[in-house]
Amino acid sequence: MNAANYYDGYLLEKWRKGDEDALKSLIDQYQQKVFGFVFCLVGRNYDRAYELGVSSFAQAFYEFKASGEEKLFFPRMVEIAIELSQKANVVFSPGASDFSGYARGKKRILEVLNEALQALPFESRVHFLLREQLGLPYHYISAILNLSENEAREKILQAKTQFRKHLEERLEHGV
Repeated sequence: MNAANYYDGYLLEKWRKGDEDALKSLIDQYQQKVFGFVFCLVGRNYDRAYELGVSSFAQAFYEFKASGEEKLFFPRMVEIAIELSQKANVVFSPGASDFSGYARGKKRILEVLNEALQALPFESRVHFLLREQLGLPYHYISAILNLSENEAREKILQAKTQFRKHLEERLEHGV
């Protein structure tokens, strides 16, 4: 168990004993990560990502409080976020992303990257984002996805290859 997992367990135990500040600390620690992950997973749909992110937190906290099991909190919350996002079945609409705060050239690059990401099948998008956005180590990813570490590495490599292929296709047709 690394230091972050120990700290999560410590905060969860304090929360279980009634310390609401411990709960706030956990939320502060992970809310941006979970929201960003779900936001990219569901095609940059802000409202849906918010709803799914909050639901992921709530379900993970409920599971811990009900069972009291010492398990890795953040990976379990990400696992729940994946399950909920897949069930949400949000349809991506090209051009619907709001990159209005960016300069024209950068805006177009972000749109192309987003389109390439959304062109990936859901499962590949999950693999890609777990590693590239959340920066999770392979052993966490393998635990979240119930794969061996080698299988997780292979799936992530395949997702990266698919992503690069989609980018190259977009570039061939002009950005």
